[in-house]
Amino acid sequence: MKSIMEGANSTIKAIEKAWIRAGKPSEFSIKIFEHEEKNFLGMTTRQAKIGIFFTEKEEKEQGTKQHKYQANKEQKKIASPKKEIKKQKTTKPQQRIEQWTDDMVANAKEWVKKNLIFMGLPNIQFTTSLSNNYLTFHFDTPVIAESAKEKILFRSFAHLIMVALKNKFKTDFKHLKVILTSS
Repeated sequence: MKSIMEGANSTIKAIEKAWIRAGKPSEFSIKIFEHEEKNFLGMTTRQAKIGIFFTEKEEKEQGTKQHKYQANKEQKKIASPKKEIKKQKTTKPQQRIEQWTDDMVANAKEWVKKNLIFMGLPNIQFTTSLSNNYLTFHFDTPVIAESAKEKILFRSFAHLIMVALKNKFKTDFKHLKVILTSS
């Protein structure tokens, strides 16, 4: 097995250059040592460095047309390095939670209690209820006298609750919603 190290402005360009230098082998593996780094203007400050590992072709000449035809057919099936790098990149799938758990509800309640205390409103009571994918907070009294401002506050609270839960549980909450209402 042979190897070639190559550097370029992007990982894909480095792979292409190494693949061509290796003689376009049909079977190879790639190890990425360093990804490229770019500054805020998008200019490359550090090149990508990769290694390509391959087995060298044996130079056997067989003059039959069928052998040459099969070789051409196999080369057409070979994925280009761009496709190969896309196959290698695997993203960690985020876990998706479809229902509210008791732990998530308890954390949401605690977050609301703490923020009411920060706002100087520790005496306001609320109840929670679950319905499908909705967690509803119902306040016994209005949090703010003006209903328009309270509506804006509730929207912000709902968003912040979801962000706090996402940070705590490191999961995706696309199907879960928080609703805040008052009497």
